[in-house]
Order: sequence, then C-alpha cells, then structure tokens
Amino acid sequence: MPLPDDFFTTVHGFLSLPEAQLLHDLAAGVPVGGNIIEIGAYQGRSTCALAFGAKEGGANVYSIDHHPTYKVDDVKFSMNDNQAYMHNIAHYNLGDIVRTINLPSDKVWQVWLDNVALVWIDGDHNYEQVKRDFEHWSMFTDTVALHDTAGFHPGVQGVLVEALATGEWIVEKFVDSISVLKRVSK
Repeated sequence: MPLPDDFFTTVHGFLSLPEAQLLHDLAAGVPVGGNIIEIGAYQGRSTCALAFGAKEGGANVYSIDHHPTYKVDDVKFSMNDNQAYMHNIAHYNLGDIVRTINLPSDKVWQVWLDNVALVWIDGDHNYEQVKRDFEHWSMFTDTVALHDTAGFHPGVQGVLVEALATGEWIVEKFVDSISVLKRVSK
C-alpha cells in the first residue's frame, strides 16, 4: 500500500519523504505475522509509513511512546502529540496493523517475548537512552534503523559509531538521516 498523496500535509513529523519511503519499504519486506518495533512515534508519521508497508506484507507494528513532556529547541513534546497520533492512525484506518504501547521503551523490552524483524529507533535522543534502546531491542533482531544519524544529534551518532566499532553491525542503507544497520554476526 503506497503512501497516500496527502500524507505529508496530513501527518506532522520530522521524516523526509525519502525517509518515509524507506521505512515503508523496510516494513513491506517483513513477512506475514512478523513484528516491527517503533520507539518514538511523535504524531505518527513514521508509524503510518511503517504501517502502510506492513499492510502489504501482513506484518504488525508495535509503536512505543509514552509521550513525555519536554522541549527541544522550539518544539514542545507532550501527551497532546498522542492525540494527534491516534487521529492519524484512525484517519488512515491503520488500527488493525498498529498496536500502540504508551509506556517507556525500557518497560516494554523487559516483558517482550516475540521475535522482531525490524526495530526503528527515533525516541529520546540522549546518548544514554539511545544506547539502552539499541542494546535492549537489538537483542530481538538483526535489523535496526536509527533516525537522526547525520551528525546533528551527538547521542544518536555516538551509539551508531559504537555499534559499528563492534564489527557486529554494518550500515546496509543510509537515506537522509536514517542509518539501517544489519547484524553481520551473532
């Protein structure tokens, strides 16, 4: 299911069109019944892109964001974003694909039992949290996509550099500011 024509005018977010298309394509490649984990949803632009792709292949999207209140530069994040997120999921009829989890990601990974085909990390950009998200959720998958790896967010960039330095991960694709990491050994 391709991205709708009104997608970028309807759903506010920080993904470019090529990034949204990449997430769509990654999700479309997840087999029937496969699971996609999204950490950080904001108002659902990445969620919808993943869900449109997942709908093609029959996968599930688990979107994790507890919508804490904080401010980055001139952008304020809060539970109000959850309302917009829910509206966007409903607007595009993606509720059958997306399972919303309003908890911090570190609370969810502790009880997660299923395999994961793809992890998309775009939550808290502080180094410690990105590192926790990467370490915890990469245990379940061999494919992790990280947003904001173009050098403007030192916490995300630090985790990317460390992951690559282990020799366990390589950058399979890079689009705008998304790095898609593939595990080369386990």
